[in-house]
Amino acid sequence: MSPRGVDLGLHSLEAKLLWGAVLLLSLLMATVTVVVEQRQRDAIVGEFDRRGEVLARNLAAISLGPLLLYNFTVLEQNAARVASEDDVVYAIVLDADGKVAAHSRRPERIGISLTGDVHERAARAESLLVQQTVAADTQESLYDFSLPVEIDGQKWGTVRVGLTKRRMDEAIRRTRLELGLLALGTLVLGGVVAAVVARRIAGPVRELEHRAAAIARGELDQRIEPTTFDEIGRLAIAFNHMAAQLLQQRSALEEVHFELQRRFQELADVKSYTDSIVNSLTNGIITVDLEGRVVTLNPAAELLTGFFAGEAGRRYCTEVFGLTPEIGDILMETLASRAPIGNVPLTLRRRNGSGLPVELSTAPLKGGDGKDLGAVGILRDLTVVRQLESQLRRSDRLAAVGTLAA
Repeated sequence: MSPRGVDLGLHSLEAKLLWGAVLLLSLLMATVTVVVEQRQRDAIVGEFDRRGEVLARNLAAISLGPLLLYNFTVLEQNAARVASEDDVVYAIVLDADGKVAAHSRRPERIGISLTGDVHERAARAESLLVQQTVAADTQESLYDFSLPVEIDGQKWGTVRVGLTKRRMDEAIRRTRLELGLLALGTLVLGGVVAAVVARRIAGPVRELEHRAAAIARGELDQRIEPTTFDEIGRLAIAFNHMAAQLLQQRSALEEVHFELQRRFQELADVKSYTDSIVNSLTNGIITVDLEGRVVTLNPAAELLTGFFAGEAGRRYCTEVFGLTPEIGDILMETLASRAPIGNVPLTLRRRNGSGLPVELSTAPLKGGDGKDLGAVGILRDLTVVRQLESQLRRSDRLAAVGTLAA
């Protein structure tokens, strides 16, 4: 996916920011909706209760005189007038005995006592009483407001007003719907804003990820254009500085690498040149380390001793030259004394058991910084020298015999 693309994977930074913001906004809107809906509902119910109380008190006020005068016609007119108000299901006036004196819907019940818990509690009410009930004929849910009619503390009757809950419930449902739509709109708008903000935050981070991956592949010419002056912008500047430093360091390392390669080649050439010289010598060259282990044998030394460099390497010189212990002793003495020993004649016992006259010279080996590395021994074959000496002695004897004969 390109750095500018949208990644809604659950593990992406943009998705986490987006879903986190949406979840937080959802919880906030749910809380606000519940609180506002409850307060709106309480306000609607409170307004409904106040209206029912006002209607009941109004009916009680206009029914006081007719109750005292037992003017049932006026009571019926008052009940009918109140019942004509919106949401009023019925208006009832009870006399002091709890019997119906006026009924807006059921005039045939005048003169009888209504039975049932709601009716009985309404007839016994000593103050405003609000009850929730259901209309017997329509099964409609309603509130019954009962208020006693009193003069000087004496109860002369009771008025009852029944208000339907239909319009109140519709108002509550409408309020809930409006709050739900408002919450949904706010959530959608908040989600869009959260997506934009998440993209603005995650976009540079995603681009930084791709650039960092390119640097990991060795593409050190990566740069990020800062688009803001906040932490993201400063991060882009720091990334560019880091990439530039890495590019400079790689260039410096490449230069050092080329220089090391050149010097290594020079050392290889010198070593090859030195090895060629050592291998071309007719004298045997033996080198040992500080512990007396054989390091190298040149071809001449292999020919003289009968040992190959591969089998003698890393073995103690006293072990390799066990048939000629003088060689090992002289090499170890050179290591101990750090002083050269020259021209020691001895008979080299070869691997096949034959003897060979040689001359051994040793010297300490030191590095370029003067550090001790070991010792070197030079074996010179004296076979030809011994033959020449033998011929010279024979010539001398023959000359002496000739002189005596003369």
